[in-house]
Amino acid sequence: MKKLQKTFRDIKYKVRGKKYKIPPYSYTHLCEELSRINDVESICFMKHYKNSKHQKRRVIIRHDVDMDPWTSLEMAKIEQKYGLVATYFILHSAKYYKNKFDETIEISKIIQSLGHEIGLHNDLLTDYFKNGYQPDENLHNILTSLRDNGIKIYGSAAHGSKIIQNLNKELPKEIYYTNYLIFDEIYKKNLSLNPAFSKLPSPNYNNLSLNLPFLSMKNFNLSYETYFVETDHYISDSRRRFWYTGNDPIETIRSSKLGETTQLLFHPVWWKLDLE
Repeated sequence: MKKLQKTFRDIKYKVRGKKYKIPPYSYTHLCEELSRINDVESICFMKHYKNSKHQKRRVIIRHDVDMDPWTSLEMAKIEQKYGLVATYFILHSAKYYKNKFDETIEISKIIQSLGHEIGLHNDLLTDYFKNGYQPDENLHNILTSLRDNGIKIYGSAAHGSKIIQNLNKELPKEIYYTNYLIFDEIYKKNLSLNPAFSKLPSPNYNNLSLNLPFLSMKNFNLSYETYFVETDHYISDSRRRFWYTGNDPIETIRSSKLGETTQLLFHPVWWKLDLE
């Protein structure tokens, strides 16, 4: 039976036309195993940000929705079935957000109704350099559109777009651009004392330039940026690598100590063929 399952999985991924790396197990299996671990507390980012002290094995599940809100919805249902919660970061520069906004709102509402949190996948630098959208006006419009439709947004997660990657090719390795550098609070609190960031260079791209930092999170009622929320363990499936950062999440959380927090970053698109 196991051999047949492996063959079926290989066929599924081969059909996609690329050499995709395969998740080590289905998302349902992952959630079921996490729910069975003793003294596990599943919590969204905002609740952890407000109260990071605890006496359990805390798990923060983070989803960078990127290009796949549809798989995100299915993952949210699986998590809810096993008593888990997650935070889903909606990418405002994605085609689905611009071309299927009503559907994006509906999916976000359902995910939120299942007990999960919706956050912003911040790609403001890309929107500026690619589309000419002024960051302050753009962020105001994005958050207003979401919040006016009943979507509660408390925090953001910086998106690493191709434009960001291209900008970084022009810089020394110890200095880098990322979307969270647009926020004044992030720079002052976390980076200003780092000699490499003592003076941020101004990114130039597509005949446009921008002085960083540029915006205040407080002015937009944003409380946190995920990369600066304190946790003890961080596991990521970035670049379709299981695991790009950290080790197997099930074993990591099983062996974690009471009072520790583990952040799990899952990109829905990598799991779309391995939900059940």
